[in-house]
Amino acid sequence: MAVVAAVLLLRLCDFAVMLVAVLAVAVLVAPLHHEQCVCLGEVVFQEDKLGILHINTSQPEQQSVVVNGVDTTELFGNVRAHVGKLQQLQQALEEQTAWNEQQGDVLDNMTATLCKALGPISPRADDTAIPVPSLGTRKNVAEWIGGVLDHASGLIYGIPYEASAVLIIDPVTGTADVTTITGLPESGAKWAGGLQADNGLIYAFPHNAQAVLVIDPATNAVDNTTLGGLPSSSGKWVSGVLADSGLIYVIPWTASSVLILDPIRNTTDMTSIDRVVGSGYRWYGGAQAANGLIYCVPRQANAVLIINPATNTADVTSLGGFQLFSNNWFGTVLAGNGLIFGIPFESNAVLIINPSDNSTDTSTISSLPEGGSKWLGGVFVPSTQRIIATPYATSSALVIDPDSKTIDTTSAAGFTAGRGNWFDGVLAGNGIIYGIPHGSNNVLIIDPGC
Repeated sequence: MAVVAAVLLLRLCDFAVMLVAVLAVAVLVAPLHHEQCVCLGEVVFQEDKLGILHINTSQPEQQSVVVNGVDTTELFGNVRAHVGKLQQLQQALEEQTAWNEQQGDVLDNMTATLCKALGPISPRADDTAIPVPSLGTRKNVAEWIGGVLDHASGLIYGIPYEASAVLIIDPVTGTADVTTITGLPESGAKWAGGLQADNGLIYAFPHNAQAVLVIDPATNAVDNTTLGGLPSSSGKWVSGVLADSGLIYVIPWTASSVLILDPIRNTTDMTSIDRVVGSGYRWYGGAQAANGLIYCVPRQANAVLIINPATNTADVTSLGGFQLFSNNWFGTVLAGNGLIFGIPFESNAVLIINPSDNSTDTSTISSLPEGGSKWLGGVFVPSTQRIIATPYATSSALVIDPDSKTIDTTSAAGFTAGRGNWFDGVLAGNGIIYGIPHGSNNVLIIDPGC
Protein backbone atom coordinates (compact mmCIF):
# COMPACT_ATOMS: atom_id res chain seq x y z
CA MET A 1 0.00 0.00 0.00
CA ALA A 2 1.20 3.47 -0.78
CA VAL A 3 2.97 5.45 1.96
CA VAL A 4 1.34 8.75 2.70
CA ALA A 5 3.95 11.45 2.22
CA ALA A 6 1.80 14.56 2.11
CA VAL A 7 -1.10 16.11 3.91
CA LEU A 8 -4.30 14.10 3.48
CA LEU A 9 -7.62 15.84 4.09
CA LEU A 10 -10.49 13.65 5.15
CA ARG A 11 -14.05 14.94 5.38
CA LEU A 12 -16.92 13.10 6.97
CA CYS A 13 -20.67 13.80 6.82
CA ASP A 14 -23.92 12.03 7.78
CA PHE A 15 -22.20 8.94 9.21
CA ALA A 16 -19.93 8.65 6.12
CA VAL A 17 -16.66 6.99 6.98
CA MET A 18 -13.50 6.66 4.94
CA LEU A 19 -10.79 4.15 5.79
CA VAL A 20 -7.23 5.29 5.14
CA ALA A 21 -4.42 2.77 5.19
CA VAL A 22 -1.11 4.17 6.40
CA LEU A 23 1.75 1.72 6.88
CA ALA A 24 -0.80 -1.08 7.33
CA VAL A 25 -2.56 0.87 10.15
CA ALA A 26 -6.23 1.77 9.64
CA VAL A 27 -7.24 5.11 11.06
CA LEU A 28 -10.90 6.06 11.30
CA VAL A 29 -11.98 9.56 12.22
CA ALA A 30 -15.59 10.32 13.14
CA PRO A 31 -17.47 12.99 15.08
CA LEU A 32 -18.41 12.14 18.63
CA HIS A 33 -22.03 13.26 18.01
CA HIS A 34 -22.94 11.80 14.62
CA GLU A 35 -26.54 12.84 14.67
CA GLN A 36 -25.61 16.50 15.03
CA CYS A 37 -22.84 16.62 12.44
CA VAL A 38 -23.19 19.76 10.40
CA CYS A 39 -19.60 20.86 9.96
CA LEU A 40 -16.83 18.48 9.26
CA GLY A 41 -13.36 18.72 10.70
CA GLU A 42 -10.12 17.76 9.09
CA VAL A 43 -7.51 15.11 9.80
CA VAL A 44 -3.92 15.93 8.99
CA PHE A 45 -1.21 13.32 8.42
CA GLN A 46 2.25 14.85 8.46
CA GLU A 47 5.77 13.47 8.64
CA ASP A 48 8.25 15.72 10.42
CA LYS A 49 11.98 16.11 9.77
CA LEU A 50 12.77 13.22 12.10
CA GLY A 51 10.51 10.86 10.20
CA ILE A 52 7.84 10.81 12.90
CA LEU A 53 4.26 10.58 11.62
CA HIS A 54 1.81 12.99 13.28
CA ILE A 55 -1.96 12.48 13.14
CA ASN A 56 -4.02 15.48 14.23
CA THR A 57 -7.67 16.49 13.99
CA SER A 58 -8.82 20.07 13.67
CA GLN A 59 -11.35 19.59 16.49
CA PRO A 60 -9.69 17.24 19.01
CA GLU A 61 -12.27 18.03 21.68
CA GLN A 62 -15.05 16.67 19.45
CA GLN A 63 -13.26 14.17 17.25
CA SER A 64 -11.19 11.14 18.11
CA VAL A 65 -8.66 9.00 16.30
CA VAL A 66 -9.35 5.27 16.09
CA VAL A 67 -6.46 2.88 15.38
CA ASN A 68 -7.42 -0.70 14.60
CA GLY A 69 -10.70 -0.15 16.39
CA VAL A 70 -9.11 1.44 19.47
CA ASP A 71 -10.20 4.97 20.35
CA THR A 72 -6.94 6.70 21.28
CA THR A 73 -8.68 9.43 23.27
CA GLU A 74 -10.40 6.80 25.38
CA LEU A 75 -7.16 4.81 25.61
CA PHE A 76 -5.15 7.75 26.95
CA GLY A 77 -7.96 8.54 29.36
CA ASN A 78 -7.79 5.00 30.71
CA VAL A 79 -4.01 5.26 31.04
CA ARG A 80 -4.33 8.47 33.03
CA ALA A 81 -6.94 6.84 35.25
CA HIS A 82 -4.66 3.84 35.87
CA VAL A 83 -1.72 6.12 36.65
CA GLY A 84 -3.86 7.97 39.16
CA LYS A 85 -4.91 4.67 40.74
CA LEU A 86 -1.29 3.50 40.95
CA GLN A 87 -0.32 6.76 42.63
CA GLN A 88 -3.11 6.26 45.17
CA LEU A 89 -1.93 2.70 45.84
CA GLN A 90 1.67 3.89 46.21
CA GLN A 91 0.59 6.51 48.74
CA ALA A 92 -1.43 3.90 50.63
CA LEU A 93 1.59 1.58 50.65
CA GLU A 94 3.85 4.32 52.00
CA GLU A 95 1.31 5.14 54.72
CA GLN A 96 1.03 1.46 55.64
CA THR A 97 4.81 1.11 55.77
CA ALA A 98 5.07 4.13 58.05
CA TRP A 99 2.35 2.70 60.28
CA ASN A 100 4.14 -0.66 60.43
CA GLU A 101 7.35 1.06 61.47
CA GLN A 102 5.51 2.96 64.19
CA GLN A 103 3.99 -0.28 65.46
CA GLY A 104 7.44 -1.84 65.42
CA ASP A 105 8.71 0.96 67.65
CA VAL A 106 5.74 0.44 69.98
CA LEU A 107 6.47 -3.29 70.13
CA ASP A 108 10.14 -2.64 70.90
CA ASN A 109 9.16 -0.31 73.74
CA MET A 110 6.69 -2.84 75.13
CA THR A 111 9.32 -5.58 74.96
CA ALA A 112 11.83 -3.39 76.76
CA THR A 113 9.25 -2.59 79.46
CA LEU A 114 8.43 -6.28 79.87
CA CYS A 115 12.11 -7.15 80.12
CA LYS A 116 12.59 -4.64 82.91
CA ALA A 117 9.57 -6.02 84.76
CA LEU A 118 10.63 -9.67 84.48
CA GLY A 119 14.31 -9.11 85.06
CA PRO A 120 17.28 -9.65 82.74
CA ILE A 121 17.51 -12.67 80.47
CA SER A 122 20.97 -13.38 79.11
CA PRO A 123 21.56 -13.70 75.36
CA ARG A 124 21.83 -17.20 73.94
CA ALA A 125 23.37 -18.60 70.75
CA ASP A 126 22.94 -21.68 68.56
CA ASP A 127 25.20 -22.61 65.66
CA THR A 128 23.60 -25.93 64.64
CA ALA A 129 19.86 -25.36 64.14
CA ILE A 130 20.01 -24.06 60.55
CA PRO A 131 22.44 -26.00 58.32
CA VAL A 132 23.23 -24.57 54.90
CA PRO A 133 23.11 -26.96 51.93
CA SER A 134 26.42 -27.30 50.12
CA LEU A 135 26.73 -25.85 46.64
CA GLY A 136 28.15 -28.62 44.47
CA THR A 137 31.68 -29.56 45.47
CA ARG A 138 32.21 -26.35 47.46
CA LYS A 139 32.16 -26.59 51.24
CA ASN A 140 30.63 -23.24 52.15
CA VAL A 141 34.00 -21.46 52.27
CA ALA A 142 33.62 -17.68 51.91
CA GLU A 143 30.30 -18.25 50.19
CA TRP A 144 28.43 -15.17 51.42
CA ILE A 145 29.34 -11.78 52.89
CA GLY A 146 26.65 -9.95 54.80
CA GLY A 147 22.89 -10.23 54.60
CA VAL A 148 19.84 -8.04 54.10
CA LEU A 149 16.41 -8.28 55.70
CA ASP A 150 13.49 -7.97 53.31
CA HIS A 151 10.98 -6.07 55.43
CA ALA A 152 8.00 -7.23 53.36
CA SER A 153 8.53 -11.00 53.58
CA GLY A 154 10.73 -11.19 56.67
CA LEU A 155 13.28 -13.27 54.75
CA ILE A 156 17.02 -12.64 54.98
CA TYR A 157 19.07 -12.58 51.77
CA GLY A 158 22.75 -13.54 52.02
CA ILE A 159 24.92 -11.75 49.47
CA PRO A 160 26.91 -14.14 47.20
CA TYR A 161 30.66 -13.62 47.49
CA GLU A 162 32.07 -16.90 46.17
CA ALA A 163 28.70 -18.66 45.99
CA SER A 164 26.75 -19.12 42.77
CA ALA A 165 23.46 -18.67 44.61
CA VAL A 166 21.84 -16.14 46.91
CA LEU A 167 21.31 -17.52 50.41
CA ILE A 168 17.73 -17.11 51.67
CA ILE A 169 17.12 -17.60 55.39
CA ASP A 170 13.55 -18.05 56.60
CA PRO A 171 13.36 -17.11 60.31
CA VAL A 172 9.83 -18.56 60.58
CA THR A 173 10.65 -22.06 59.34
CA GLY A 174 14.28 -21.98 60.45
CA THR A 175 15.58 -23.06 57.05
CA ALA A 176 18.24 -21.98 54.55
CA ASP A 177 17.60 -22.01 50.79
CA VAL A 178 20.25 -21.99 48.05
CA THR A 179 18.05 -23.18 45.17
CA THR A 180 15.64 -20.30 44.52
CA ILE A 181 18.13 -17.73 43.18
CA THR A 182 20.90 -19.57 41.34
CA GLY A 183 22.92 -19.35 38.14
CA LEU A 184 25.32 -16.65 39.30
CA PRO A 185 29.02 -16.98 38.43
CA GLU A 186 31.05 -19.44 40.50
CA SER A 187 33.67 -17.93 42.83
CA GLY A 188 35.27 -14.60 41.91
CA ALA A 189 34.54 -12.66 45.12
CA LYS A 190 31.73 -11.00 43.19
CA TRP A 191 29.63 -9.03 45.66
CA ALA A 192 29.92 -8.20 49.36
CA GLY A 193 27.29 -6.69 51.61
CA GLY A 194 24.09 -4.99 50.58
CA LEU A 195 21.11 -2.86 51.58
CA GLN A 196 17.41 -2.68 50.88
CA ALA A 197 16.32 0.65 49.40
CA ASP A 198 12.98 2.36 49.91
CA ASN A 199 11.73 0.83 46.64
CA GLY A 200 12.01 -2.65 48.18
CA LEU A 201 14.90 -3.78 45.99
CA ILE A 202 18.12 -5.14 47.50
CA TYR A 203 21.39 -3.74 46.17
CA ALA A 204 24.49 -5.92 46.61
CA PHE A 205 27.79 -4.07 46.41
CA PRO A 206 30.39 -4.98 43.76
CA HIS A 207 33.58 -6.33 45.31
CA ASN A 208 35.29 -7.74 42.23
CA ALA A 209 32.23 -7.57 39.98
CA GLN A 210 31.77 -4.69 37.56
CA ALA A 211 28.07 -4.28 38.27
CA VAL A 212 25.76 -3.94 41.24
CA LEU A 213 23.64 -7.04 41.87
CA VAL A 214 19.98 -6.03 42.21
CA ILE A 215 17.65 -8.52 43.90
CA ASP A 216 13.87 -8.18 43.78
CA PRO A 217 12.56 -10.04 46.86
CA ALA A 218 9.00 -9.85 45.52
CA THR A 219 9.86 -12.02 42.51
CA ASN A 220 13.30 -13.37 43.47
CA ALA A 221 14.61 -12.05 40.16
CA VAL A 222 18.16 -10.73 39.90
CA ASP A 223 19.81 -8.17 37.64
CA ASN A 224 23.59 -7.88 37.38
CA THR A 225 23.81 -5.82 34.21
CA THR A 226 21.75 -2.62 34.55
CA LEU A 227 23.98 -0.89 37.11
CA GLY A 228 27.20 -1.88 35.40
CA GLY A 229 30.19 -0.21 33.83
CA LEU A 230 32.12 -0.13 37.10
CA PRO A 231 35.90 -0.68 37.36
CA SER A 232 37.33 -4.18 37.05
CA SER A 233 39.65 -3.72 40.02
CA SER A 234 39.30 -6.11 42.95
CA GLY A 235 38.06 -5.45 46.47
CA LYS A 236 36.28 -2.21 45.65
CA TRP A 237 33.39 -2.05 48.16
CA VAL A 238 32.03 -4.23 50.99
CA SER A 239 29.50 -2.17 52.96
CA GLY A 240 27.22 0.84 52.72
CA VAL A 241 24.67 3.14 54.33
CA LEU A 242 21.12 4.02 53.31
CA ALA A 243 20.99 7.78 53.89
CA ASP A 244 17.91 9.76 54.88
CA SER A 245 17.76 11.04 51.30
CA GLY A 246 17.13 7.52 50.00
CA LEU A 247 20.55 7.37 48.33
CA ILE A 248 22.91 4.51 49.17
CA TYR A 249 26.49 5.45 50.01
CA VAL A 250 28.80 2.49 49.43
CA ILE A 251 31.89 2.70 51.64
CA PRO A 252 35.35 2.36 50.03
CA TRP A 253 37.20 -0.85 50.87
CA THR A 254 40.04 -0.51 48.37
CA ALA A 255 38.26 1.80 45.92
CA SER A 256 39.30 5.44 45.70
CA SER A 257 35.74 6.73 45.66
CA VAL A 258 32.44 6.43 47.48
CA LEU A 259 29.92 4.72 45.20
CA ILE A 260 26.55 6.49 45.32
CA LEU A 261 23.53 4.47 44.20
CA ASP A 262 20.31 6.27 43.30
CA PRO A 263 17.47 3.71 43.45
CA ILE A 264 14.97 6.17 41.98
CA ARG A 265 16.98 7.15 38.92
CA ASN A 266 18.65 3.73 38.77
CA THR A 267 22.11 5.25 38.43
CA THR A 268 25.59 4.93 39.91
CA ASP A 269 27.94 7.78 40.74
CA MET A 270 31.67 7.41 41.36
CA THR A 271 32.69 11.00 40.72
CA SER A 272 30.90 13.09 43.36
CA ILE A 273 33.04 11.72 46.21
CA ASP A 274 36.29 10.54 44.67
CA ARG A 275 39.97 10.61 45.57
CA VAL A 276 39.29 9.29 49.05
CA VAL A 277 42.87 8.85 50.23
CA GLY A 278 44.10 5.81 52.09
CA SER A 279 45.58 2.36 51.61
CA GLY A 280 44.58 -1.20 52.39
CA TYR A 281 41.18 -2.43 53.50
CA ARG A 282 40.12 0.91 54.85
CA TRP A 283 36.58 1.08 56.26
CA TYR A 284 33.74 -1.31 56.99
CA GLY A 285 30.21 -0.23 57.76
CA GLY A 286 28.79 3.18 58.40
CA ALA A 287 26.10 4.94 60.39
CA GLN A 288 24.27 8.20 59.82
CA ALA A 289 24.21 10.19 63.05
CA ALA A 290 21.61 12.72 64.20
CA ASN A 291 23.75 15.51 62.71
CA GLY A 292 23.23 13.99 59.25
CA LEU A 293 26.85 12.91 58.81
CA ILE A 294 27.85 9.33 58.02
CA TYR A 295 30.65 7.90 60.18
CA CYS A 296 32.64 4.88 58.97
CA VAL A 297 34.87 3.02 61.44
CA PRO A 298 38.37 2.23 60.11
CA ARG A 299 39.48 -1.33 59.47
CA GLN A 300 43.03 -0.57 58.29
CA ALA A 301 42.74 3.19 57.71
CA ASN A 302 44.27 5.62 60.19
CA ALA A 303 41.15 7.77 60.48
CA VAL A 304 37.38 7.63 60.65
CA LEU A 305 35.75 8.39 57.29
CA ILE A 306 33.09 11.09 57.62
CA ILE A 307 30.72 11.58 54.68
CA ASN A 308 28.47 14.61 54.38
CA PRO A 309 25.50 13.56 52.19
CA ALA A 310 24.29 17.16 51.95
CA THR A 311 27.44 18.30 50.18
CA ASN A 312 28.80 14.94 48.98
CA THR A 313 32.16 15.56 50.62
CA ALA A 314 34.45 13.26 52.58
CA ASP A 315 36.64 13.98 55.61
CA VAL A 316 39.50 11.67 56.59
CA THR A 317 41.40 14.05 58.86
CA SER A 318 39.11 15.20 61.69
CA LEU A 319 39.02 11.88 63.57
CA GLY A 320 42.46 10.44 62.88
CA GLY A 321 45.58 9.30 64.65
CA PHE A 322 44.96 5.55 64.50
CA GLN A 323 47.61 3.04 63.52
CA LEU A 324 47.65 2.29 59.81
CA PHE A 325 47.03 -1.35 58.72
CA SER A 326 46.19 -2.28 62.30
CA ASN A 327 42.98 -4.28 61.68
CA ASN A 328 41.68 -2.72 64.88
CA TRP A 329 37.95 -2.67 64.17
CA PHE A 330 35.55 -4.34 61.77
CA GLY A 331 32.07 -2.86 61.95
CA THR A 332 30.11 0.31 62.67
CA VAL A 333 26.96 0.36 64.83
CA LEU A 334 24.78 3.31 65.85
CA ALA A 335 23.31 2.89 69.35
CA GLY A 336 20.07 4.32 70.68
CA ASN A 337 21.92 6.97 72.68
CA GLY A 338 23.42 8.45 69.51
CA LEU A 339 26.93 7.10 70.04
CA ILE A 340 28.63 5.03 67.34
CA PHE A 341 30.55 1.90 68.28
CA GLY A 342 33.42 0.29 66.36
CA ILE A 343 33.44 -3.51 66.66
CA PRO A 344 36.86 -4.82 67.86
CA PHE A 345 38.54 -7.19 65.41
CA GLU A 346 42.20 -7.21 66.47
CA SER A 347 41.98 -4.34 68.97
CA ASN A 348 41.54 -4.81 72.71
CA ALA A 349 39.15 -1.84 72.81
CA VAL A 350 35.77 -0.86 71.47
CA LEU A 351 35.96 2.39 69.50
CA ILE A 352 33.35 4.92 70.64
CA ILE A 353 32.55 7.91 68.42
CA ASN A 354 30.54 10.82 69.78
CA PRO A 355 29.07 12.73 66.81
CA SER A 356 27.88 15.59 69.02
CA ASP A 357 31.43 16.76 69.72
CA ASN A 358 33.28 14.77 67.04
CA SER A 359 35.41 12.85 69.52
CA THR A 360 36.68 9.29 69.78
CA ASP A 361 37.27 7.09 72.82
CA THR A 362 39.31 3.87 72.97
CA SER A 363 39.92 3.74 76.72
CA THR A 364 36.48 3.27 78.30
CA ILE A 365 35.96 -0.27 76.96
CA SER A 366 39.48 -1.65 76.67
CA SER A 367 39.68 -4.92 78.60
CA LEU A 368 39.45 -7.28 75.64
CA PRO A 369 42.32 -9.52 74.48
CA GLU A 370 44.55 -8.27 71.68
CA GLY A 371 44.42 -9.89 68.25
CA GLY A 372 42.44 -12.96 67.39
CA SER A 373 40.14 -11.68 64.63
CA LYS A 374 37.41 -11.71 67.23
CA TRP A 375 34.20 -10.06 66.00
CA LEU A 376 32.96 -8.76 62.67
CA GLY A 377 29.99 -6.44 62.39
CA GLY A 378 27.12 -6.09 64.78
CA VAL A 379 23.55 -4.89 65.23
CA PHE A 380 21.77 -2.65 67.71
CA VAL A 381 18.76 -4.37 69.30
CA PRO A 382 16.12 -1.74 70.20
CA SER A 383 14.21 -4.02 72.59
CA THR A 384 17.27 -4.53 74.81
CA GLN A 385 19.16 -1.33 73.94
CA ARG A 386 22.30 -3.42 73.47
CA ILE A 387 24.70 -4.12 70.63
CA ILE A 388 25.43 -7.72 69.62
CA ALA A 389 28.67 -8.21 67.68
CA THR A 390 28.95 -11.26 65.43
CA PRO A 391 31.79 -13.73 66.18
CA TYR A 392 34.26 -14.17 63.34
CA ALA A 393 36.94 -16.42 64.83
CA THR A 394 35.93 -16.58 68.47
CA SER A 395 33.42 -18.82 70.26
CA SER A 396 31.18 -16.12 71.71
CA ALA A 397 29.24 -13.06 70.67
CA LEU A 398 30.20 -9.69 72.12
CA VAL A 399 27.40 -7.90 73.98
CA ILE A 400 27.88 -4.15 74.47
CA ASP A 401 25.73 -1.97 76.73
CA PRO A 402 26.02 1.50 75.13
CA ASP A 403 24.70 3.31 78.21
CA SER A 404 26.79 1.69 80.93
CA LYS A 405 29.63 1.04 78.48
CA THR A 406 30.08 -2.49 79.76
CA ILE A 407 30.59 -5.72 77.82
CA ASP A 408 29.69 -9.40 78.11
CA THR A 409 31.53 -12.19 76.28
CA THR A 410 30.19 -15.18 78.20
CA SER A 411 26.40 -15.28 77.75
CA ALA A 412 26.10 -16.03 74.03
CA ALA A 413 28.98 -18.51 73.90
CA GLY A 414 29.93 -22.14 73.62
CA PHE A 415 29.84 -22.72 69.89
CA THR A 416 32.70 -23.84 67.69
CA ALA A 417 35.40 -21.24 67.11
CA GLY A 418 37.01 -21.00 63.70
CA ARG A 419 38.41 -18.33 61.47
CA GLY A 420 35.81 -16.72 59.28
CA ASN A 421 32.74 -18.55 60.57
CA TRP A 422 30.22 -15.75 60.11
CA PHE A 423 30.35 -12.41 58.33
CA ASP A 424 28.12 -9.93 60.15
CA GLY A 425 24.57 -10.49 61.35
CA VAL A 426 21.02 -9.42 60.57
CA LEU A 427 18.28 -8.60 63.07
CA ALA A 428 15.07 -10.28 61.89
CA GLY A 429 11.50 -9.26 62.60
CA ASN A 430 11.23 -11.91 65.32
CA GLY A 431 13.92 -10.16 67.34
CA ILE A 432 16.52 -12.86 66.66
CA ILE A 433 19.92 -12.16 65.08
CA TYR A 434 21.11 -14.39 62.25
CA GLY A 435 24.84 -14.63 61.53
CA ILE A 436 25.59 -14.98 57.81
CA PRO A 437 27.75 -18.08 57.15
CA HIS A 438 31.11 -17.31 55.59
CA GLY A 439 33.27 -20.27 56.53
CA SER A 440 30.69 -22.11 58.62
CA ASN A 441 28.25 -24.72 57.34
CA ASN A 442 25.50 -23.31 59.55
CA VAL A 443 23.65 -20.07 60.14
CA LEU A 444 24.37 -18.60 63.58
CA ILE A 445 21.31 -17.82 65.71
CA ILE A 446 21.61 -15.32 68.57
CA ASP A 447 18.73 -14.58 70.93
CA PRO A 448 19.52 -11.11 72.35
CA GLY A 449 17.70 -11.91 75.57
CA CYS A 450 16.18 -9.22 77.74
